[in-house]
Amino acid sequence: MQFAQIAGQIQLKNSLIEAVKEKRVPHAQLFAGAAGSGTFAMALAYAQFVSCTNRQYNESAGENELHGDSCGKCPSCLKYSKLAHVVRKMIPTAVVLYSAISRTSMP
Repeated sequence: MQFAQIAGQIQLKNSLIEAVKEKRVPHAQLFAGAAGSGTFAMALAYAQFVSCTNRQYNESAGENELHGDSCGKCPSCLKYSKLAHVVRKMIPTAVVLYSAISRTSMP
């Protein structure tokens, strides 16, 4: 999944791209939102961009244009497109909610 394949959210995508470009990638990133809001797609596009070995940056992009994207062709990108990348760690929301509820209900 590439950023260009996700409709809207241009400011969010560009802030994620700029963080990678400036080498300010946190050790963990939480993408949360209602079902169907695109959080999984955004998380996947971001993980692919971070792992891409041939990132593309668009230095002349305007405020409402995408500032970069993954190449979509390197071995890492191809693994992400098949959801087969080893580095990818995703926790289903239901597990996180269950875990949080279990901890708060304990005496």
